[in-house]
Amino acid sequence: MDTPYRVSLCSTCDRAITRDPAFSPKTQKPNLNSSLAPSSPGLSPSQILGQAELQAREFKKELLQLKITKLKLKQQQRALVAFIDQQRGRVSPIRRLSDELLVMILLDVCRGFDFRFPIRETPPNLAVSQVCRRWRSLVRGHDKFWCYMIVVDVLGVLESTSIDVGEDDDERRIVVEYDERDVVAYEKLLLLEVTRTWSHLVCFDLLLREEHLKSFGGVIAILAREYNRWHCCTLSPDALRAFDGHFLGINESRKPARLEKVTIMADDPPEFPLDGITMFKNAPVLNGWRQLVDNMNSIPALPCWHLTHLATESSWITLAHARTLLTACPALVELNVSLTVPEGTPFPERTPISLPRLRNLELKADNLYIIYYMFWVLTAPRLGSLRLHMGHLEDYRVWLWPLDILDRFLERSGCTIRNFALVDMPIVAFNGSGTYQVLERFSKLKTLEANEIGPGRPEDVLKEVAVQRRTATDYRGAGEWICLPMPMGPRQ
Repeated sequence: MDTPYRVSLCSTCDRAITRDPAFSPKTQKPNLNSSLAPSSPGLSPSQILGQAELQAREFKKELLQLKITKLKLKQQQRALVAFIDQQRGRVSPIRRLSDELLVMILLDVCRGFDFRFPIRETPPNLAVSQVCRRWRSLVRGHDKFWCYMIVVDVLGVLESTSIDVGEDDDERRIVVEYDERDVVAYEKLLLLEVTRTWSHLVCFDLLLREEHLKSFGGVIAILAREYNRWHCCTLSPDALRAFDGHFLGINESRKPARLEKVTIMADDPPEFPLDGITMFKNAPVLNGWRQLVDNMNSIPALPCWHLTHLATESSWITLAHARTLLTACPALVELNVSLTVPEGTPFPERTPISLPRLRNLELKADNLYIIYYMFWVLTAPRLGSLRLHMGHLEDYRVWLWPLDILDRFLERSGCTIRNFALVDMPIVAFNGSGTYQVLERFSKLKTLEANEIGPGRPEDVLKEVAVQRRTATDYRGAGEWICLPMPMGPRQ
């Protein structure tokens, strides 16, 4: 193997001298080995010395030239550093941010936007993606930019405008007209939305009437394809039936594996029953159902065994149907129901209903005996908040409230009521000291609420209640409501 070193022999002492050609001068100098070979005749020692001195002077010149070149390179380096600092000062600060910080800022800019129909302005995620290539790549690379609440509320597409009428401002609401172009544009953006967020859940509101289903068929189809990504939704009865019948009913094996909360909302009562809807019966994690339908109607097939929140606030259901439903929902934590007994229908049997996890109960009844019935059959050991509504009842007859049934309920449940509310039920209607006797059952009551007090000032009536309990207290008013915080502790 060849060595990179050369060996030169000095003719005067025959000593071997090694030289590395990598550190040789740029110009080729005479090789001492060829010009000063010991076997070369005719060269005197003085000649050899002269050649060596000449070569040393040439090396010195080249070394000086290298020093000058090094100095020039250092000057150029300092000039480049100064130029970089100057140009960096001219660049916008946001361009100097890292990708992680820039993504956080852009997400905050896009926050609070609802993907609401009709979209008359460019959505913020699309707007920021059109600024430059870097922003475009960041927005397209992070699906959080596309996670918006999808809202299609044709019935509520309204716009507010202020019109000066003399010295007063008259706020009027006018309907914003839309056409097929708005629907087509929304479909395109919606398809892009659900495509970009393929790894995220879908939350949407779809409030349509039957006459809107044909125009919004493409929107329904896009959302139906993402059925397994649904997380929470608010539907009108017509939209619910469209999903159940036209898109989801054909494949019963599809399950909303991530769906947790559903709200059914309608201003007008539907012309068809809801108990035929089956698209939610196999939802494995559905825990919240809210039904806001202004009529007595049934509830769709639900996975009742793991429901924790059930509300039928403005949807009246029969007491018999509610008893069957509550018996199948042992995991309820919050319950808000509106119960009725149709005229001529007998009360159901007093079958016990146990809700061991129930904490908040809001009960609306059009018959005082429904409240009696619920106290008779219900057992709720963790109940802490009780709100009672009396709807469509002209003769309150609250003085007929049997205290023995209430005592049995409290003794059987062993619960501690801390919040008690009477809605549309005058507390002064309790005969004699009935008001105080009911409150004495709630020895650890903290808050009493009422919106109808009866004759006299509401504050005086509630203050009288506090005096009868012999507790120091305070009260505050909120519109027509009176809320009375009451310290813990029984009457002394």
